Amino acid sequence: MRRTKPPVGWEHVKNCFPVPNELLDFDLPGGSIAVYIFLLRHADRRTGQCHPSTATMAKNLHYCRNTVASYVRLLEERGLIITEHTKIITKNGIKKNGNLLYNFGVILNYLFRVDKLMAIAEKSLPLHVVEKKVPYIDENGTEHKPETPNAYKFETLILDMVYMMDNSLPFEVDREKEFAPVKNATGTDSVETARALLEKNGIEI
Repeated sequence: MRRTKPPVGWEHVKNCFPVPNELLDFDLPGGSIAVYIFLLRHADRRTGQCHPSTATMAKNLHYCRNTVASYVRLLEERGLIITEHTKIITKNGIKKNGNLLYNFGVILNYLFRVDKLMAIAEKSLPLHVVEKKVPYIDENGTEHKPETPNAYKFETLILDMVYMMDNSLPFEVDREKEFAPVKNATGTDSVETARALLEKNGIEI
């Protein structure tokens, strides 16, 4: 669930909705403004709450989910929205988080036909812009760790290549046999957990 901070008087306007002038004063990228407007459009005018999923926003705004998620985080950082965990309350008043209907994740392994890759190579992939907090050293040698985004990251995503295919086929694999990412120095998704998974599958390094 997401809660917007709607402009004063918006509950009295029908068939359209006002956008606060201050929105353009935050120096936000266009994508984050689009996400905010989408949330505002679907918010309850009495409570300011709305419940569109990241997938729904990505589909309607023609962004990938990761890009939408980054814009949502940026809006949170700027204080324009508040994201809360949605809880399900049964008829008996019991709070539940529920269970996922589909327990799948993308492990970023893809197979493409060579002719399709050659065709894509002649095109330009969409460029996604993400604001980042990048530590830096100023001219006096002082290190700074910014609390707000101070740099732009420009990236292309392989997922956009999937969208450019005429069709695609997902292939399900067993995570414990096929996926051992190394993202952290220690703990979850580290060298230690990857090595343990390899040993579990009879491979020692």
